[in-house]
Amino acid sequence: MPIVDPLAPYPNIAALQRASGKGPGAIKLSCEYGAPWLPRLDLALARLDMTGRPSLRGLVDDLFSEKNGRLFAAVAELLTFDWLKQKGLLSECDIGFPADWKGGDDPPFEGTLNLPGRPIPFDVKDGSGDVHTLLVSVLQRSVKAEARRRGATVPTVH
Repeated sequence: MPIVDPLAPYPNIAALQRASGKGPGAIKLSCEYGAPWLPRLDLALARLDMTGRPSLRGLVDDLFSEKNGRLFAAVAELLTFDWLKQKGLLSECDIGFPADWKGGDDPPFEGTLNLPGRPIPFDVKDGSGDVHTLLVSVLQRSVKAEARRRGATVPTVH
């Protein structure tokens, strides 16, 4: 039986992993279980130049880390950068603030929003390493409240 690469359905993630020379780390298990954010991350990586800024190169280490917390934090940042870029509020040159940061791959702020008249530094918070779990819990509370209001059975958010 041939060995199937769990990253194969995600060509941009797989290409970045190969280019980095790192093992797949914790993302391999996410691929094997079909984490719902994987297709979105794969598309984001097609739109982001991961080599352009030191802070983006530093995220590659986190993306292919063995630690889930580092993986989920990197996913949250990359999806945020992609969303902001699609909205015209961010480009790769705006990632990492201050732009002349010399303290390594992790500057004090994730980036600067491109707003007319003034740049605004921002930081991405990932819900203590697992933005997915945080999102599900917030949505579940809302679904529960609405179900109770309607007198319906509370469905589970997935």
